[in-house]
Amino acid sequence: MILVIDKIIQLSRFFRVYASDASVEASGQTVTKDKWYGFRGQIKWARDYTNSFTWLVVLFFFLVVGIGRVEAQNNGFSVHNTFRNTGNDGDPIVTGLSAALIGTPGDGWLRLTSNMGNQRGYAYIDKPFTPPLGMSIQFAYRAWAPDGISNNIGIGLADGISVYLFDGATTFNPGSCGGGLMYSRSYCGGVGGAVASALDGGYVGIGLDEYGNYSCKDAIASDDNGPGTDATRATNYSSSIAIRGSSPNTAYIGGTNVNLKNAFDATLNGVAIGTTTAGNPPDVNKYYRQVRFYLLPTGSYPVQGQPDIPDNNVAADGTVDMLISVFIQTQTGGPFRTVIYNKRLNQRIRVDGTKTFKIGFGASTGGGYSNHDIRDMVAAAPMQLQTINTVTPGTTVVGGGVTYTTVIKNTGLHDVSTLSSGRATFVINTTGVDIINPQNIPLGAVINEGNTNPGNLVTTITYNAAASTPGNYVYTVSNFPVGASIVLKYNGTISSTAASAINKTSIIPPNGYLNIDPNSGNSYAQTFIQPVLTKPSDITAACSGVALNKSFSSVPNDFTSYTWSRSANANIGGPSNGAGTVLNDVLTNTSGVDQTITYSVTPQITAVVVNADGSSNPNVTNTSTGNSQTFNVTLKSTSGGANPDITVTSFNDGANLILTASSGLVSPTFTWYKDANKTGGSIGTGAQLTVPLNSKTPAWQVGDSYTYFVTVSASGTCESIIVTKTITIPSSIQPITLTFTDINGTPLNPSQVNGSAAGTPVYLRASLPPLYPAPAGGVTIILSRDGTSTAVSGSDYNVNISPWQIVIPATKSSVTATVFLAKNVGVIGKSSQLTLDGVAPAGYVMGSTPTIQINDTTGNAPGSITVTISSGTVSETQAITLTASLPSGITTANPLTVTITPAPGFLSGYSVNGAPVTAGTFNVVIPAGAGSISFVVKTVLNNSAANIVYALNGTATDGTRTFTVNSGTLTVTSSGLVLHVDNSVTPTVQVLGGAVTYTTVISNIGVHDLNVGTGSATFSVNVSGVDLATDVNGIVFRSKRLGGTSFNYVSGNGGSYTYTVGNLPAGGSLTLTYVGTMSSTASSGVNVGHILPPPPYVNNDVHRGYGAAQTFLMPVMIQPYDDHTCSGVALNKGFS
Repeated sequence: MILVIDKIIQLSRFFRVYASDASVEASGQTVTKDKWYGFRGQIKWARDYTNSFTWLVVLFFFLVVGIGRVEAQNNGFSVHNTFRNTGNDGDPIVTGLSAALIGTPGDGWLRLTSNMGNQRGYAYIDKPFTPPLGMSIQFAYRAWAPDGISNNIGIGLADGISVYLFDGATTFNPGSCGGGLMYSRSYCGGVGGAVASALDGGYVGIGLDEYGNYSCKDAIASDDNGPGTDATRATNYSSSIAIRGSSPNTAYIGGTNVNLKNAFDATLNGVAIGTTTAGNPPDVNKYYRQVRFYLLPTGSYPVQGQPDIPDNNVAADGTVDMLISVFIQTQTGGPFRTVIYNKRLNQRIRVDGTKTFKIGFGASTGGGYSNHDIRDMVAAAPMQLQTINTVTPGTTVVGGGVTYTTVIKNTGLHDVSTLSSGRATFVINTTGVDIINPQNIPLGAVINEGNTNPGNLVTTITYNAAASTPGNYVYTVSNFPVGASIVLKYNGTISSTAASAINKTSIIPPNGYLNIDPNSGNSYAQTFIQPVLTKPSDITAACSGVALNKSFSSVPNDFTSYTWSRSANANIGGPSNGAGTVLNDVLTNTSGVDQTITYSVTPQITAVVVNADGSSNPNVTNTSTGNSQTFNVTLKSTSGGANPDITVTSFNDGANLILTASSGLVSPTFTWYKDANKTGGSIGTGAQLTVPLNSKTPAWQVGDSYTYFVTVSASGTCESIIVTKTITIPSSIQPITLTFTDINGTPLNPSQVNGSAAGTPVYLRASLPPLYPAPAGGVTIILSRDGTSTAVSGSDYNVNISPWQIVIPATKSSVTATVFLAKNVGVIGKSSQLTLDGVAPAGYVMGSTPTIQINDTTGNAPGSITVTISSGTVSETQAITLTASLPSGITTANPLTVTITPAPGFLSGYSVNGAPVTAGTFNVVIPAGAGSISFVVKTVLNNSAANIVYALNGTATDGTRTFTVNSGTLTVTSSGLVLHVDNSVTPTVQVLGGAVTYTTVISNIGVHDLNVGTGSATFSVNVSGVDLATDVNGIVFRSKRLGGTSFNYVSGNGGSYTYTVGNLPAGGSLTLTYVGTMSSTASSGVNVGHILPPPPYVNNDVHRGYGAAQTFLMPVMIQPYDDHTCSGVALNKGFS
């Protein structure tokens, strides 16, 4: 059947017919004009070209008259703004009164009011949109105040935030302050108790009401229908959400009680609109709010299983009534829970595309106040896509296999269609589990397009390899009608080192749609990890009174704790700490013989439970218990352990008594105590104990006795019993000390010398202990370098005495002498250390091995060392190599960073060593061991005809020292303009009076554009021997191919013509064709074209902008007439 009708409006699955006839007959159904119809099957459109106002509609299958529901259009829209203060947040906004963007770029907010009294602010997205049959809006907010309510004169947080839709064609005029929240009418601001007006053109306004007046008629108007009063506001309506209708009366439509009591979702009872903090913005882990609301026409497919509301017909005037639902999200990544569901507005709107809306926000404060902030707003057509994700088994080990079943559903409102809405995106995001062959998951998909698929869509799901990364797999879902489902089954291997593995599935609608699924299309499947404990090794030699310090190894290990028990043994005492990650029981063995007990250890992992909707509660956990293992502990007896076979040697270095212990045990460990009972604790460990001779008053003297207490242990043994021994301070050993000094013998502190010149002397003092002067013949100490007892010169010094020794004369206790010459010259920042040893004569020991630092020539303070930046000249767009150099012969021991600051700053596009210069400065580094560094500067076009001279200023440091820098210069020469003229003529040989044709091509073969910034060039044509065809505008051109270039006549006469040329870009050209007539009385005719650039530019063309064309004159001889002559007479015949 074919219907000839005037006009059809199609809205998704229903349409309206505007026909010439009152009704027509179709498949037994009467189709009447100006009535809405639903259809199943296909509609194909064809144009009847015999009548420009007539369309042909071919209806396949059958019509269904008087459909029972209105469904949304299959076209999306998008209005969005993040308000994050990035400079590119989204659609344009208009702010007013106290509203402003705040915060650092990328982390900003739209602040409607600050935490001050009597504030009011508003903002709206200045982008009108035509709502399809249904719209959804979502945004995050925070309403907060620091320091509790101390600044709010006892009133508390107030007043609240509104979000509203208003007529897109209406000039914006905000609503009232206070309880009106900048949307509704209210008494706020009224004169003499008058009611202040509501928002002009308001359609619906949602109030996030801290104080409670938005629901109270006493605060709105005497004829208002709000349920609250001044008496009931605080207890019933503070911290509530309410809806008000269209302007001007903004009637109360519905809402919650205090703290969202009586919300559709009863679990919201107790949720507050705002919060107070300790002075900072609220922690999102403690206070997080995101609001979503949507409007659907009455009769839309239900979202949460509620029945359709009747009276869903589109009226004769093309309007439909709307339902509103409001949701709130209180946990990052958690579900949106229903506050108000399918509340009828009783406010019809047109659905023929003529009605537009805009989205706005408002907030107000009064005697109570708080910060009111908004961000991440998005509005789009609603679409409800859902994933349901399950896993088996729910608990397994690392390396174990799991199977996921994911169901994707389109539960309402719109088809996903490649011909209208676009494609949806399905994502599998895993943590701690490796999906097996994710690219093959679509191959096993079980697809059901549902029972209502009027478009006969064929659903497909395909893997998007380009968008996928390990652990994040992306798929494209196409042609997914309402009622359709996709079932996916796929496998994974647990790889988690955490307490559980998570598979999060998400379905994202096409652009222009917002997923109104309560879980935003997300579903979480959690697998708990069961730990696997490696059998612990036995402890074969534990000691009484020492913590076992036994750790365990499990897979995974980081999140595993352990519980243990031990077998009973009456001879072993000590408490058990019972649980943890390390077994630290301190046991005692009272039997006198070794005892063995057995421990049983069980691993377990506790994980926070993640619900299917992504929410979690740290107090709701799951504990997975792994396999138990046993191990034995052998506890040594109290009297057991190593035999105390300790011997001690000692000597006095003049300042300390040094005790050295030894034992026959393998790798013994010695512990020294203050007393025999260990009550004073340990005073040291190791084989050597140093006791300062001044550690008591009076100080230890030769002949005094010292008592020490020491134990020994080794691997596999316990600590021995304590050994007590007494030693007398010896007098036969006299230690010698070596100290680096200055020329006066004063010790160097710190011990260092600067190699300011090769040959700087270094002094050493050798000293005997007090009261022990050198005997007759003196004391000779053979010196050695770094443990080498030969007098070899080093890289930084020369030995200047031979033999290399120092002698303390008889009766002297010390001597100072030069021992070497420092020569560390020319390496900035270099320092080296030299340790001197000595070989003492018989009867003496060396008591010190001093170390000296040899610094560079500047003494590590190179204020006089200058880094020089070289200078150079380069043409624009070319590269030049420059250097930063230390003085000749000087190198650096550490990398030396030279920071160069060009003045003026480099033009945008300059690069150094291939990297763009973006911060106004750039760094070059002289490497360690080098004295200079080269760097390449690549230039760009100069922005004028002039050369640019940059001063290359700089600073230099090696991290600890600062150097003087000599600036360089970089001169970048302009290449000027290169304007070229090619001039040609045909023919090149012609008779007098003959015609010639010239072709002149003017080209910009340089790198600079000839444009408004440079000015226009002057082009002239000068001819001799040729008369050009001209008129009042100069030469008559047969053609001008300008290509956007301007070409204007200036003047001309007598064979010379002048024009201006503008807007000739680099690489551009213009072509002129014109004619002339040969008039030359000479041998040729010449045409010279010349292009002259605007000042101050010079023309760097190789021909200086000239182009000439020459035509040679061909003579025409008049036929000579016949004549007669006589013999012997000259002919004398002339020609013309």
